[in-house]
Amino acid sequence: MAQPNPQYYGCGKSGNFTTNSTYQSNLDSTLTSISSDTKINYGFYNDSSGQNTNKVNAIALCRGDKKPDICRSCIKNSSQALRNLCPSQKEAIGWSDDCMLRYSNRSIFGKMEFNPELILFNVNNVSEVTQFNQVLNPLLASLTSRAASGDSLRKFATGKASNRAAGAFIASVFLVLFW
Repeated sequence: MAQPNPQYYGCGKSGNFTTNSTYQSNLDSTLTSISSDTKINYGFYNDSSGQNTNKVNAIALCRGDKKPDICRSCIKNSSQALRNLCPSQKEAIGWSDDCMLRYSNRSIFGKMEFNPELILFNVNNVSEVTQFNQVLNPLLASLTSRAASGDSLRKFATGKASNRAAGAFIASVFLVLFW
């Protein structure tokens, strides 16, 4: 089921573009290209259009357990939503349960960035913290190892663990490695 909007988004501060400009045309072209690319089936997309100050760079990443058609649908919906939420900004990012989409007028390929960031907290209390961590830590270690051992295109693992004293929880590990 397609999601109409990213649950979380941010509009960049790297400037604005004008309606019907070359930048807008390049942005529309890049977002259409990414959301309609049927050759990619592993959930990571990147594309760019234009040159110099009119260049648009975009990346999209889907959850590793999502089928390509669900992935492309999420990217398409996110593209449309971000264009409405950040109508004239040259930079935006949106996160949903199924995908992440980011575009910018600056280079974002192969660069480690810590911002923008999204941190979600579990607001539930854990009554037995030690027992919780005794179950959580091995689960995360196992998921990290499984995700890291995935093929060169897909680094994803999900799992769950439970303990009567610690309660039940689910964890996902999504390793994103850019070469």
